Amino acid sequence: MNDLQSKSETDEPRPAKFYKYRQLIGDSAKYLERTICHNEIYFAAPETFNDPFDCHPDFSHEGTAEELMDYYIYLAKKRGTPMSEAELQQDARLMLADPMRNPQYGISSDAIQDEYARHLRSEYGVLCVSAVCDDILMWSHYADFHRGVCLEFDGEAKFMQRAFPVSYSKERPTIHMRRDSNEVALEKSLRTKSDHWKYEREWRLLKYTVGPGVVQFRPENLTGIVIGAEATSVTVDLVRRWVSQRAAPISVYQATKNRHTFALDIVEITL
Repeated sequence: MNDLQSKSETDEPRPAKFYKYRQLIGDSAKYLERTICHNEIYFAAPETFNDPFDCHPDFSHEGTAEELMDYYIYLAKKRGTPMSEAELQQDARLMLADPMRNPQYGISSDAIQDEYARHLRSEYGVLCVSAVCDDILMWSHYADFHRGVCLEFDGEAKFMQRAFPVSYSKERPTIHMRRDSNEVALEKSLRTKSDHWKYEREWRLLKYTVGPGVVQFRPENLTGIVIGAEATSVTVDLVRRWVSQRAAPISVYQATKNRHTFALDIVEITL
């Protein structure tokens, strides 16, 4: 498995462009400058996301006593527990008889779920992008109430070929600890969100092995910047300065409020 995992096969059409909504408040302006001028972008830990259910699936430990013992021994060996086979078997039997350790009981189950969720939400790096640049809610939620910008990336570039679409579901995903493969578990954990968020049309890139952090991309991967409909002259001046420092050309667009409908018009401009 690559550090930046390739997306699974899907019927979801791949957008020609991907978009990242950004604000310019506080340190965000500094990070945005690094993206535009130095081709760096940050893969964040899911624990920083605004959806508390994101990457927080339900975990099922259903199974017979023998299956639970086998799974317990498998995990112990995986962790390198210094015990013989006979000692592991004995410890597994003690686990089944102990409500504080048996994952089928509420106390232990809750503790195990919290530990798995902590791992998922802190030790993976995720870059969230969208297939659209003109969503009114996303401009409000992620781009400082239309005062920020929206970055445009080439969807055909090798960097974005690793993106996969998020699946939206009415039901919270359940990971069956004994039956689901690692691939299935990761898809349920990192690629599934509540259908409340369906309007975002989100795609994701993942860093599996080294966790959250900065990733470098090729200059030509960033193809445009959309300036928000409520952006100030200070923001426009910053964008102008950053664009002038780029080695690769880039298009600049202005979002404006449509005068007749609840919609944004996006037009290319010259700074």
